[in-house]
Amino acid sequence: MMQGFIFDCYPDYQKNVMVTWLKTKQGMKKIKIPYHPSFYVNGSAQDLKQLRKTLSNKDEVKHIEYTKQKTELGNTHPKLVLAVTPYKLKNISFLAQQIQKEGNYQRYTLYNVDLRLSTRFLQYRHVFFNGLATWTGKKFRVHDTQWDVDYQQPCFSQMRFDIITNMNPNQKSSLIEGIIVDDVLVKTENEIDTILAGLRLIRKKNPDILLTRNGDSFLFPLLHQRAMKHGILDALSFGRDNATLKQIKQDSSYTSYGRVLYRPAWYVFHGRFHIDTKNSFFYQNGRFDGLLDVSRCANISLQILSRLGAGTAISQMQVNTAMNQDFLVPWNKRQPEQWKTAAMLLRTDRGGLILDPVPGIHENVVEFDYASLYPHIMIQENISPETVLCSCCPHSSHRVPQLGYHICEQKTGLIPTVLKPVIDRRFRFKARAKNKSYDTEKYTYLQHAWKWILLVSFGYTGYKNARYGRIECHESITAFSRKILLDAMHLSEHYGYQVLHGIVDSLWVQASKPTISPAKLARNISKQTDVRLDVEGCYDWIAFLKSKHHDYGALNRYYGRFTTGELKIRGIELRQHNTPVFVKNMQKEILHVFQQAQSKEELKSKVSTAVHVVFKFMNQLVTRNVNSSDLLFTSRVARTVNTYKVNNFVKAALQQKQDDGIIVHPGQFIEYVVCDQTSSSYQEKVCVKQRLSSEIFFDVSFYIHYLCRCAETVLLPFEITEEWLLESFLAKEYKQQDMIR
Repeated sequence: MMQGFIFDCYPDYQKNVMVTWLKTKQGMKKIKIPYHPSFYVNGSAQDLKQLRKTLSNKDEVKHIEYTKQKTELGNTHPKLVLAVTPYKLKNISFLAQQIQKEGNYQRYTLYNVDLRLSTRFLQYRHVFFNGLATWTGKKFRVHDTQWDVDYQQPCFSQMRFDIITNMNPNQKSSLIEGIIVDDVLVKTENEIDTILAGLRLIRKKNPDILLTRNGDSFLFPLLHQRAMKHGILDALSFGRDNATLKQIKQDSSYTSYGRVLYRPAWYVFHGRFHIDTKNSFFYQNGRFDGLLDVSRCANISLQILSRLGAGTAISQMQVNTAMNQDFLVPWNKRQPEQWKTAAMLLRTDRGGLILDPVPGIHENVVEFDYASLYPHIMIQENISPETVLCSCCPHSSHRVPQLGYHICEQKTGLIPTVLKPVIDRRFRFKARAKNKSYDTEKYTYLQHAWKWILLVSFGYTGYKNARYGRIECHESITAFSRKILLDAMHLSEHYGYQVLHGIVDSLWVQASKPTISPAKLARNISKQTDVRLDVEGCYDWIAFLKSKHHDYGALNRYYGRFTTGELKIRGIELRQHNTPVFVKNMQKEILHVFQQAQSKEELKSKVSTAVHVVFKFMNQLVTRNVNSSDLLFTSRVARTVNTYKVNNFVKAALQQKQDDGIIVHPGQFIEYVVCDQTSSSYQEKVCVKQRLSSEIFFDVSFYIHYLCRCAETVLLPFEITEEWLLESFLAKEYKQQDMIR
């Protein structure tokens, strides 16, 4: 018997076993357990009979039998299906594809095919990653529950790992000059010895987790390349199973919500984890504590989860819950959208309620926010693919406002069942983050990790490829949210508040003739709508900015001063990743000037000081008293260099990178300084970050115009425009008009 925390689990396809690593007091222990999971096939009786006969002659099949299983959420009556057990773990996908082909991709519905084997195995054994368990030699005995909040946290040892390269942009490949293991620098006379000495040090220190920055995208690909060149690839082993370093998943570019994103290749180990902190969504948002907590509840290993997003985590929780309820998990989504007329589409596909803000500066404004509005709606209204328009309650009194969809009154749906512990967990962590008797930093990261899971839970109800998604759920949630926000607006107006802006789950109201306090108003609205409404803050003043394209208020661009003196800023260049540091500093300084004002009148008196801030930054540009690295733009690459039709800044930067032997994939970022915006030569148009030097001359005219445009963003409520700033600067300060124009 051995007791420890479940660290790693993965299939050994050669030996047809599941390998589990247990972190015990004596160190890491390896357990091998045979595993023969089945997948299931549904179809007509005749088709299943023929399929059973066909599969009986296949060498890859270990066992076939008829069995009764629950195949549809909401339907607890089992159906007769065919259970297929392959001889080898690697044959599951192969056999499933053969069956689909046999049925012309129409006659059969398959289940439990593409489940993550490590999670499925641990779920079957009633244990989970990072949980404390005892291995008896035959079975696991678990010592805590998966969703405990105060559990014993495993002490996995961590170590930082990095490399030092010459980074010469004129060379096609970088040389490894040193290896850093925690605070130890390994550096020898040649590259081979440096690599091997670094590996020996890692084995000696024997950490459970290696933490890198850009390990997947740069560090390990370069190590692999250099080891190949020197013929020492066989010695390049980082895991505890002595397997040679290799990528297990290729890099890829993909589109999400209109943005092109990049996912680097995966370099993962067995028995030891590699976490690329720079490319990990959960590590970036929740640090190690958040990553470990979500890993435990989703039952996905730390190493794998660090490379996945919040959507995959919530999807895995849904799958786990369905399996715990003894439902089979469909391989391909087979629930199409219901047929709708054009009029019905217009009525249903409307999204959340958004009000045009009243542009300008407003005093005595209160901001209200609903706490996790969409998840609360899903839980309270029992919204799930099997409960909306269910077959068992066609005359249900529980209806979706405006749409008329009926919702099941007999059973709780899968989605609410999954979300209830998630939202409870997040709110407990959020409360502890504000309580100084707890580790507030730790719980801030924990609640932040779970916040993202709640945020994506709504999107996945309408995602076409989501296993448990359905567009009618998506429509129902937004319909309820529209009613809730409208009710909040009407109540606010009833109690003497004027509505200035509203966006899905937030409301800004002005206390024009209030009859009750903001806190009392929030309580009344919460009671009326059955969803908690919080006072986000009271503003001394807030500026809703105009759209850049018309005179209407922009939906998500504003800045304001809370009565606490704190600023809240949204949507402006200061908050955007692509804005140069120099320009961000200018906006920061202007807003710091405004922050001193406690009223609209005081704010107006600060405008002249703010204008002088702009002139100061313009002067620094003209005199070239600027660090060129502070002028770097950061742009997300949308396509490969050869497919750009316009010779813009990004294309020029990509061409320079290409000259240096560096491939930038769509979805990755590229940094550059604009040197001559009018030049047709990509060598003269921009300068990429890696080529920057003190001799680089930036385009003064371009940056001055851009600076003034960004200054206009925050000064436009006072009728200060880009053109006015340029003319005033030229007239009052300088005569160098040709340089600036």
